[in-house]
Amino acid sequence: MAWTARDLITLIGRIAEAPGTDDSGRTEGLAQLAFAEGTSPAEIEWFYGDEWPDVYLAADSGLIADGSYRIITVSGYMDDLEKLAARMPRKEQVRLYDTYGAVHSPRYKPIRDHLEPFVRATAFHDPVVPIYCGLQREPITKGEQLAGIFIRCLTEPVWVDNVRLGLKTEGVRLAIAPGPGSPAQMEFLQWPFDVLEVRTPDDVVKAIATLDEYAVG
Repeated sequence: MAWTARDLITLIGRIAEAPGTDDSGRTEGLAQLAFAEGTSPAEIEWFYGDEWPDVYLAADSGLIADGSYRIITVSGYMDDLEKLAARMPRKEQVRLYDTYGAVHSPRYKPIRDHLEPFVRATAFHDPVVPIYCGLQREPITKGEQLAGIFIRCLTEPVWVDNVRLGLKTEGVRLAIAPGPGSPAQMEFLQWPFDVLEVRTPDDVVKAIATLDEYAVG
């Protein structure tokens, strides 16, 4: 059996039926934090360290395009994240998101537990091209690896460098990022190739034209 359109529709339905992650009434979300170049690891790790037991590292996006800032994303309760945001030197170094939930953290375990039986029971075909993800440096080349990666991504932090270095190794010249993207938008980060985000109908036209310029297809 291989992954089908029906499987995808069923998965979307399962996601819609997923339970809440918390019954305390506190809103969960993400905070994207930008630290100036030269900030020590200890200073950065304080923002999801022992003083904040309900805050977790969700993603390390690495450097922005000009190398002046390193971006991380943390997950947790919004009231905690607002307190963290107040500790940043400048307001423009913080973005808060209350629409994603506390993804990439243990707070997503109820959703992971809800989805895992279905995902594990569905076979994935081998990828046509290697897939790189933020959970590991090695490419994903077998279908049986995909279920585990999909599930782990819900509750574990991701490192964008794993994707960046992997795609560089593959000789990628252009990345097309469809949809609203992640909280740390791709075009702001440091990539060894061109990046084009697709978030509007006009972006779709531009993406098609760009693909043609790169002779992809």
